[in-house]
Amino acid sequence: MAAPTKRTLILLVVLVLLAARTAPVSALSRSASTASAPAAALPPLPEWPVIGPLLVRLGIVDEASEPAPVPDPDLPEYRISTLSDLDQLDGIQAGVRVRVTISEADANSIAHDLLVQQVGDGATLWVDFAPNKAEADATADASLIERAGVDLPAIVRGSLRAITTIGASAANCLPSVTIESLKVNGWSIGLRAIAQRMADERIAQVWPSEICIERILLMDDEAAVEGYLVP
Repeated sequence: MAAPTKRTLILLVVLVLLAARTAPVSALSRSASTASAPAAALPPLPEWPVIGPLLVRLGIVDEASEPAPVPDPDLPEYRISTLSDLDQLDGIQAGVRVRVTISEADANSIAHDLLVQQVGDGATLWVDFAPNKAEADATADASLIERAGVDLPAIVRGSLRAITTIGASAANCLPSVTIESLKVNGWSIGLRAIAQRMADERIAQVWPSEICIERILLMDDEAAVEGYLVP
């Protein structure tokens, strides 16, 4: 039996069992009431108690996704399409809250240009923005990463391809990155914790104290930050 057919059969069996278990209770409730009340809407399968997480782990249903964050409509917005667009931020007064937004396509274009300037064809980066997460697919030689000041484990050498999923937020005026998954050349064991520690340390070292980040918004095909320059 093919895997998709088998998973579908398991799902149908589970649903039938659940329906059989709840049917007597439902029938009793209907007989005890003279007026029928509107049926309560069932939540999506991934949100069902006990059985929902099990169905997600089995791969039968997808995990329920959180809604995309909503930008503050009262903030002035600056859209970045090219590196030169960053010049418009020089005129922002300290203490004025703003939002800076970039599309997925523009982020990938800028990343490509920067990598070509810095390392030529030695590295690539592609990013995909989705609600509350970003997925990145990057390639580079290990020597390039080490020259950037990043200490890599001894087993990480040669040409590398990293595929990662991250979440992002802000706390105490600093951006915070949560590495949800990471594979390097198909290897994942132990790497996520190492990368998380490196990201935390790097952000604390290099983030400019004059910029306060209040929110990081990962949305469909674009990302934004909301914050201000510290007076």
